[in-house]
Amino acid sequence: MRTVVSFEYQGQQTFLKIDAATVEIANMGDQLPVPLPAPAGTLVAYGQTLRQLLLGHPQVQEGLNAVLAAPTGTPPGPLYFRMVSPSADAMPWEQIYNDRTGSFCALDQRWPIGRIAKIRQKVAARAFVPPLRVTAVLSALGAEGKNQLDALVAALSSPKASAIATHLHVISGEREVLDGAAAHHGRLSGGTLEITFAPMPGTTPELAHSITSARPHLLHLLCHGEAAQAGERILGFATVGDFLAPKDEEPHPVRLALSHLVQALAPCGTWLVVLNACATANAVESRSLAHELVSKGIPAVAGMRRAVDIVSADRFCKALYPEVIAAVVTAAAPTGEPREIDWAAAFTSPRLVLAADDPETIDTWTDPVLYAQDEPLLVYRGSPRLSPAAYAELRGYLDFWREYEAGLDPDTTDPARLAQVRQRIAETEAQLPEEEPK
Repeated sequence: MRTVVSFEYQGQQTFLKIDAATVEIANMGDQLPVPLPAPAGTLVAYGQTLRQLLLGHPQVQEGLNAVLAAPTGTPPGPLYFRMVSPSADAMPWEQIYNDRTGSFCALDQRWPIGRIAKIRQKVAARAFVPPLRVTAVLSALGAEGKNQLDALVAALSSPKASAIATHLHVISGEREVLDGAAAHHGRLSGGTLEITFAPMPGTTPELAHSITSARPHLLHLLCHGEAAQAGERILGFATVGDFLAPKDEEPHPVRLALSHLVQALAPCGTWLVVLNACATANAVESRSLAHELVSKGIPAVAGMRRAVDIVSADRFCKALYPEVIAAVVTAAAPTGEPREIDWAAAFTSPRLVLAADDPETIDTWTDPVLYAQDEPLLVYRGSPRLSPAAYAELRGYLDFWREYEAGLDPDTTDPARLAQVRQRIAETEAQLPEEEPK
């Protein structure tokens, strides 16, 4: 069960309250004004300051003391912070320190930390019809994407992932990534992981269409966060021409604004978006891109609070996706009952990797930030009687395969590859009922 602390505001003043706890609390919801201290001192000292700030509120203190007393081996009891106050959202709450254990909460599997978006949206339960669809757009000029491709392939082809079957669709302007995807496809052909790939389109509408047509459950983006334009946050993706051009030539990336990404994902029923791009969770000047995406209806979005180097981004990706796959496999077990996926627990292991055994001086582990809706994401294994939404999602996935086949040259494509694509079309057609559900 989640413990949820909320930061709201009136004028320039931030108010603190507790919205949900693992114990009954009298007068839950009472608000108190709180000062927000600027980061200062060591990581531990500031983490202690954040904890003391929270404990200054009697009801929050009661809720936190209940969850932070959990003994070793206890299942995760996530701590969530609902970020209505922009000033509070700009602070590194992932850094909270637990004096009882002498450790940071976010580095202990008992207390994963996430944030809840300001604007509440209804989160419909997702019917899951295998395979798990992952779309990875790996196209950041100056940041090689091959390591993240390899990490995704390793997680999606693992024995754990074989329980649900997986499909990785790769989009990139980088030749090494596309060649790597082709090599992985050849090596893993016939297994439970399907790999498809396509070069980075040259325009924003084409990129948005490519994302929509793949119908991703999980969307992973390696790109550059750019300055806002007309008040809207922007992601920049390098084209094939950008990677081939001389280094001193001005690049011409495909720019995907927040509204474009929201529209692209609207028909997809996407579960999680990972923005492995700099400052996509930076809320200093305004709500971050990750925060805004959740406010627009995506159930959960992870971003980076600050600029991150590609080595750290690669390590984060490699550590994250085995945890993500484990969460999906557990939730998508064929029980017939919806099961919750709480993505916050998947971030503990990647944070530990980024901490590099020195979390008190290396603060890279605080950079990944998860935003989610206050309603949990429920997933259940789809039945023969698909809901209209699940039917539309699966029908869109069939269109992806038909479009993919249309893009293959029958004279130059390996006949075995063509046969495999046509088999996927037939398999997807077989999953659809004869009539669209009403």
